[in-house]
Amino acid sequence: MSGNGTVQYDPSTLGIMPGGTKKWVISFHHLNSGHPPIRFNAFVTDFSDDFRSNWERTPAYGRMDPLHAFQNTERTITLGWNVPAYNVGEARTNLKKMGKLAAMLYPNYTTTGNNASTISSAPIFKVKFNNLISDLNSKDGVVCTIDGFTFSPNFEAGMFDPDATTLLPKEYKLNCTLFVLHTQPLGWSGRKLRNSGNRGFYGASSTAPANRVGGVPTVSGDPKGDISAATSKTPICGHDSCPAPGSDSKSHDDVSESPEAPVISKKQASAAIGRGQPEQEVARKRILSSRVSELPNRVSDLPGGPMGHAGQGPGPGHN
Repeated sequence: MSGNGTVQYDPSTLGIMPGGTKKWVISFHHLNSGHPPIRFNAFVTDFSDDFRSNWERTPAYGRMDPLHAFQNTERTITLGWNVPAYNVGEARTNLKKMGKLAAMLYPNYTTTGNNASTISSAPIFKVKFNNLISDLNSKDGVVCTIDGFTFSPNFEAGMFDPDATTLLPKEYKLNCTLFVLHTQPLGWSGRKLRNSGNRGFYGASSTAPANRVGGVPTVSGDPKGDISAATSKTPICGHDSCPAPGSDSKSHDDVSESPEAPVISKKQASAAIGRGQPEQEVARKRILSSRVSELPNRVSDLPGGPMGHAGQGPGPGHN
């Protein structure tokens, strides 16, 4: 806060880039009324995403452990953010946004001919905060219910008072808890996700391209998917001395062309992956087996034969 009581923020340090090229935005869409979304620049102060599985645990006579019966898995998001105002106009707009949020907590009513009102729909929201609060299958928000909003003006920051009776907070804080309603099929079907094409809870695709970890290719997505990265002739050891793919020189990654090399074939690798062995482990075994296959030839090339010395024949204890 500056000397004249105005709230000072550096937008570039809070994810709101000058010129609007990048923005952190929180939006609330009231599904019952279809009212346009209420949007806030996301000066986030609190964020937590809680996934919790509920179990019914029943003690049984003679058993050390209770019987566990699965109930459901719930997701709850806690969100808090500041709403600053740079001038009187923005302070007035911010206060109107808060008023609209409060109004969205009330249900929709239908009025009958006798002027009697009945609830036609409960308040349901769709909330989005960039990729951290987003739908699994799209870039839309999550459907949820909200118990309420906590509205806390920052009196230390001061107030705009355009007239004798109006107070406009220069900054206020908002907090709410979202109880997420799952609108997409979740869980597993055997080894696969029921909704295998989703973007993930935080916008990270479940079918991401292959990556390299420590020089070893890894294949994301279905464990039974493409294993070409783990069985290709591309050097995967990370050694700078290995020849480039396609050259005439052999490295320990190219010994699969030798009939004596007991390397892991693509079929064996596929079977290993099918048994749940990670692609990195398959690639590591392939490297080790190819190194071992070269070892006898190297030892036999030593002067005097294996385990011996130059001109002395085999070492003691060897026939």
